[in-house]
Amino acid sequence: MEEWLADYPLTNVAVFDFFNVLTSNGGSPDENDAGASGGNHHRLVDGEIEYVYDQGSDTSAYAFSGDSHPTPAGNQKATEEFVPLLDLFVQRWLGE
Repeated sequence: MEEWLADYPLTNVAVFDFFNVLTSNGGSPDENDAGASGGNHHRLVDGEIEYVYDQGSDTSAYAFSGDSHPTPAGNQKATEEFVPLLDLFVQRWLGE
């Protein structure tokens, strides 16, 4: 995540760590931790990108046995963290 684009000089590529976002939850696969101070996140906080990857597991926290797809709570968390970042990435690309 942090090394792949370290020396890339352009603003036309950005990375969102979707998997990392899904490795911590609010206590169950049906409760997300979007907005929480703890947990793994890749989000925009006070205008700065926050990338936390050491407060969860290395497996999905939003999966049920036999199904690795994210639960609605996991998709909601990913959406809440991705959309503001997408806006920031687009604004950078546009040079604004």
